[in-house]
Amino acid sequence: MGYTYFALETLAEGQDTALNEAEAFPKLETGYYTREQNFSNLIRLAKQLDFRFVAYENTDPDKDREEGEAENLYRGTFAADPSAKVFVFAGGSHIMERPMEMERNGWQQFLRNDTA
Repeated sequence: MGYTYFALETLAEGQDTALNEAEAFPKLETGYYTREQNFSNLIRLAKQLDFRFVAYENTDPDKDREEGEAENLYRGTFAADPSAKVFVFAGGSHIMERPMEMERNGWQQFLRNDTA
């Protein structure tokens, strides 16, 4: 289908560069979710399919997380390759067009109490 970039929020800083090396494979320091065996297998499969990895997590504390991630995605893909086709692996709360409806199960209340 022409996708060449695999964008992963979970990758630690600089780990996309490391994974893009020829004989690289996911390690414990690659990222938080990559420590889980099935997620690491997903990365191995993407590597076999010749995807180029892009880390896009926002690490700038002065920037809105979503905006920072969007900027990082752009810089890592379309800025250098305007015709890029990008597969973005993201969590549900990042891809929803409006806040997830978790109020019914008390999740929002938990978050409010946890950050207080």
